[in-house]
Amino acid sequence: VQPADQLLIIQNQCVVKMQYREIAIKATDEAIENKGVKETKENWSPYIKLYLESVGITFPAPWCMAFVYFRLKNAATDLGEELEDFPVTGYVPNLLKWADKHDRFVSAATVKAGKYKPKKGDLVLFHFKELGRVAHVGFVSDFKNINETFDVVEGNTSDGSGVNRDGDGVYLRKRR
Repeated sequence: VQPADQLLIIQNQCVVKMQYREIAIKATDEAIENKGVKETKENWSPYIKLYLESVGITFPAPWCMAFVYFRLKNAATDLGEELEDFPVTGYVPNLLKWADKHDRFVSAATVKAGKYKPKKGDLVLFHFKELGRVAHVGFVSDFKNINETFDVVEGNTSDGSGVNRDGDGVYLRKRR
């Protein structure tokens, strides 16, 4: 379980318009259905290839952000909606830049102070001190309060402890 002060919480653009919230919820539900997707070789499998191709990557590469984009884009399409201005990227720092620019970033301190309660479909960004940047992302699937664990669906992680940004599959993880 990762301490909350090392998490950065980002509001998905779905907070802004109701139809976007629906996209975020559907994307999260579909992400949960992907639990058990595993790499057949490093950063690659038939499903992971689809995630990566959705952001223009045609070779094995870290894929947590591509997983998030693929799920959001798919959910939008299923609902007959457009995923307007959300970044088409496989690089987590680009999501943070977008969120900051569009006033969608919420810090862990804001969440800890009770000023924002993450909702199903919001995205959690994980900061890695050794890299000096955010380097992993997942969907909030359940959040009660900051003093309890909350559930996050993540691609390219593992089922072990801590935050693994280069794991082997899609898992539903408990975070704190």
